[in-house]
Amino acid sequence: RSVQIITQPDHAQVYFGNELLGITPLELFFTEDAYVELTIRKEGYYEKYLELDMREVKNEFHIELEERNEEQEAEW
Repeated sequence: RSVQIITQPDHAQVYFGNELLGITPLELFFTEDAYVELTIRKEGYYEKYLELDMREVKNEFHIELEERNEEQEAEW
């Protein structure tokens, strides 16, 4: 079964554990009974975590990445 990972902005890295699976937009293939935890990373943006249960998952995931505010983080 396939699932399309689409991020805004594009060109984010998709990881399964420490393994880089590819760059978005990305089509991934898993068995129908798979449960997968992915990490989405892009420089200048906060990481996103995605849990996919392939028995219940949609064919596409659209993920909005939140831009880091370097100035605001420096104040903390």
